Amino acid sequence: MSDNVEVGRGLNRIFIGQLLVIVAMILATIPPAGLFAVVALVLPMMGLYQAGRVDKGYHTAFVLSVVARVSGLLCRLIGVPDLLGYILEFAVVYLVCTKTARRLEAEGDLSMAARGRFVWKLDAACLAVTLLSGLLVPIMGERLVGLLLVTLVAALANAVFYMTFLYRASKRLQE
Repeated sequence: MSDNVEVGRGLNRIFIGQLLVIVAMILATIPPAGLFAVVALVLPMMGLYQAGRVDKGYHTAFVLSVVARVSGLLCRLIGVPDLLGYILEFAVVYLVCTKTARRLEAEGDLSMAARGRFVWKLDAACLAVTLLSGLLVPIMGERLVGLLLVTLVAALANAVFYMTFLYRASKRLQE
């Protein structure tokens, strides 16, 4: 099995995990949602681990993902915002998108590689606006609502772009 096939399979697990996050959010009031949430947290990490066996960049993303989960848990327990988790999750998206884009370029799929770069750049912009807004809320208050709504829409759109990229890239690399 080629390295690209292994990476493609890992990306597919990440994609399925992202889908399960959506299912878990929709079913949040129903008891089986907890099972979906656990699988949704673990499956992407399994995908990163699988891809990380052939590429150190994905392994780094796996480690960052684990640290982000621990950070999120600790922050929930002590009741503070998980800023570190947001930053680490961005780093995971960045690594997945850039490492995958390089593989796609090597396969001659320049348009799909460009999509991967777009995804991480839009993710960076959303993160920057979110963090900046968090700092400005005490100063500007309600005047930030419009900006935060636009950022929310952009982040939701980017989640769809990321999932589409994961799906298409995983299929392309498994060819």
